[in-house]
Order: sequence, then structure tokens, then C-alpha cells
Amino acid sequence: MAQSTSSDFLLAEAADALHTTDSAAFLVRPRILRRIINQDRELPGLGWSVPHRKSYIIDRDRLLRIVVREELGMPASANLPETVILIAHPDKDDLVDATQETLLRQIWRMLFHARIHFELDQNLRRAN
Repeated sequence: MAQSTSSDFLLAEAADALHTTDSAAFLVRPRILRRIINQDRELPGLGWSVPHRKSYIIDRDRLLRIVVREELGMPASANLPETVILIAHPDKDDLVDATQETLLRQIWRMLFHARIHFELDQNLRRAN
């Protein structure tokens, strides 16, 4: 029980730090992220080969057609930016020996990766 509480605490702190750093970014459960990607990309099957399964950038309106805010770990009244960055949090089993520092480092890397993709996509849209 103490491990679960410790893991929950680490994830809650990491989610707050992520959203404070980038108001468009949210930590979500991996299975929720896989479902969002599958439905947004209209991928067939069970989604075993989901591309970029650890982070995903999606338009707010498309996102809210797939999930409700509570599934994202936020109150129904929360405002979402026009573009949302979703980052899968690690499984609780992976957090057993994790420190806040190692968890945040992992999340910052995923956020950096997602932001690079976002900027590349924006540049491609402007070029076309």
C-alpha cells in the first residue's frame, strides 16, 4: 500500500510540474493515450503498433470527441488549450525505485520530443 501511495504521489507531483512548465502538456495513463492515438489516427486492430506511443499532440476538439476530461485527470471545468500535448506516465511498477529527479528527467525528454514534432509540423504547414 505504501508503494502505491508513493507512486501516486510521484505521479501527481510530476503531472503538476509538467503542466506548470508547459500549460498545454498533460500526463495521462498509457492505455488512455493508446486509445486516443488509435481513434484519432483511425488505426485498425488492437493498437499494438501505435506510433509515438509515449507522447502525442492533438487538437483540443478532436481530443474531446474521443475522451472526457476526467479520463485525462482533470476536472470537467478545466480549460484546455487549442493544441494539447499528451505524455504517457510510466507504469507504477516502473516507479518503485524511481526518484522525483529521474521521473522528471524522463518526462522532460518526452516533452522535448513532442515539442520538436509540434514545431516541425507547424513549419511544414506554413510552408504549404
